[in-house]
Amino acid sequence: PDVIASGNTFLVSWTRHYRIVQLLNPAVLEAAACWWDPTGNGSLVVVSSGTTGVGMELDRDYSVRDCSGVADTVLLRTSADQITAGVVYPAQTEFSSTSDGNRTFEIRIASFTLDTSTATPTLSTEGPWVLHDDVPFDGELGVDANHPVAGVVLPDATDTGTNDRFFLAYEDQKRVWDFGANALLRRGRIHLEVVQAVHAIQPGGAVSVAGWEVTDSHVFGSSTDVLRRRANLSSFPDADPAGEDHVAIAFGKLDRSAGDDREVVFEHWSAADSGLVRVDWPNGAGWQNSPTNDDWRSVPLLGTQAPLVARCLAERAVGTTGQIVRYDVASDTED
Repeated sequence: PDVIASGNTFLVSWTRHYRIVQLLNPAVLEAAACWWDPTGNGSLVVVSSGTTGVGMELDRDYSVRDCSGVADTVLLRTSADQITAGVVYPAQTEFSSTSDGNRTFEIRIASFTLDTSTATPTLSTEGPWVLHDDVPFDGELGVDANHPVAGVVLPDATDTGTNDRFFLAYEDQKRVWDFGANALLRRGRIHLEVVQAVHAIQPGGAVSVAGWEVTDSHVFGSSTDVLRRRANLSSFPDADPAGEDHVAIAFGKLDRSAGDDREVVFEHWSAADSGLVRVDWPNGAGWQNSPTNDDWRSVPLLGTQAPLVARCLAERAVGTTGQIVRYDVASDTED
């Protein structure tokens, strides 16, 4: 499950996964809203489908066989008595009979709204919509045969502070012919995008969401035999007095031609009318991972712009020892 908070309310989404190989592992995307009611003896208020343990249905009968259907929740808009969250998730459309085959996925968006304007709060849903319909993830399901992993594509979304507009990151992996190596090698990429709603005016003047579109994007990675995986985002909406939206992105990079060296890429980007622009850290280059260490599975944190608060956590393997390392941009130190 994935959880976000808006005020005192938690908005939750998850994938209910049915492991039936013959049916390509169908799944149901569900959601709920909950908060703590302090009156009386206190209780947890849950708004969902009305059936205990079952959430409000956002999508159903899509396949998650090779991607685990990892969903991410993002705040879309709020008002006095309504909170709307979006859910971004992968759905598999092309399958392989081998563990080292070709696969294709869609990236879909659905949303749900909590309405507290009446004595009995309700949930309503919109979508789903298909944002991307041809996301490849070819090759072994993992970094290599010795490091298998079930989750792939792995979308991560974070809000910009503007209604119906958010940052999105996801991964793909494709077989590409490398003329130097004279072989088919894999190329792993990370996509960073700004996604915005397409609105429609209904009879009577009401405005609704008719779909979603990518208004700007950047792709990390073009070289073959280099895999990039597990992107995570962090934003601090409205932190910039100039009105630009800022996001920090961190992901793992594995160079198979350099002895499977793993390092973390940690960067700062802004989105304004001019599009996505990379923002240099104060020390210029940013975090330089040591080539003698393997760093992976990173989590960024981006706070205020003045003074800048930016940190990144990652797993580090030093020989047979596992560590959690933290890099602080302002002091340009790690511990």
